[in-house]
Parts: sequence; C-alpha cells; structure tokens
Amino acid sequence: MLVWLNPPLYCEGYRPSRNEKLIYELQPGYKIASLKAKISSQGLNDRYFPVNKQPGVYRIAVIGDSTSFGWKVGPANSFPKQLENILNEREGPGKRFEVINFSVPGYSTSQEYEALKDKALKFSPDMVILCYCGNDVQLCDFIQPDITVFNFLYNKSYLVRYILKRIDLKIALAA
Repeated sequence: MLVWLNPPLYCEGYRPSRNEKLIYELQPGYKIASLKAKISSQGLNDRYFPVNKQPGVYRIAVIGDSTSFGWKVGPANSFPKQLENILNEREGPGKRFEVINFSVPGYSTSQEYEALKDKALKFSPDMVILCYCGNDVQLCDFIQPDITVFNFLYNKSYLVRYILKRIDLKIALAA
C-alpha cells in the first residue's frame, strides 16, 4: 500500500470524496467508539434511509458540521434525532417524520451547500435545515496537513496532485 506517498489530508473516520468540492466525507461503516456510533452505509451518522420516500412521510434534511452531527452527544442524542422523536411523538397515526442527518464535522458552508446538492436532494426532503456555526466560513483545521515534502509538492505541482488524488481515490474505493 502506498499510503506513505499520500499527504495526510484526512483524519481517521473520513475518506476523500469523489466530489472535489466536498473534499472529504464520512467513512461508511466506521465506528466512533466514544459516541457509540456507526456511520451508515450511506455515509451518515444516522440509520439507513431508502432514497425513495414512503407515502405519508415528511422528510427533513439537516446539514451542518459537528454541532448537528452530534459530536459530543452521539447520534441518538443529536438534535436531528431529538427533533425526529419529538415530531413523531406529537403527530398522530398516518403521518411520520424522518429527519436525516447529513452533517459532517468540520464542514464549511460551501461544503454544506455541496452536500445538499450532491447528497441530500436525492432523498426528496420536504424541508432543509442548515445549521450554521461561526467557524463555518473557515477551512477545518484537521484537514489542513502539516507541511511535508509531499504536501508541498501536492500544493505546487499539478502532476503530483493528480497522481496523489488518483491514489487516494483507489484506496477509498478499495476500502
């Protein structure tokens, strides 16, 4: 495996995204032991959802960063799941709410917009909630690599960047 050639752009639990505007995304199947969470096969800190909405379902897509992801509280106690529980407890039979959590720690507003277009809209949400935090205008510091020879070349050479992105993609697809 040629991981040593690859600049360390992604932390554990993330993988490079096929969508260059997203940069990275959650690794499906990854377990976050401290949160008692497992990223779904759809790359969500949530359960699996069929793409096609069932009749009588009102879908809400939540897009944001670590706050709406449920970073310190885990998926069951995240506000999207709490919202889903409250709405379903108050609604009578025949109508159901699904609140789908598309949040990814460290995402900026531009990445959240791209996640909406690239991922959330496929699920036909009836409503979208964008969770904005003050640091959403900045690039997340855990994807800014330390300066190494390879990182320097990655940022200064189109050829090196092309080769390393292809290696990243092959590793991500193999995982």
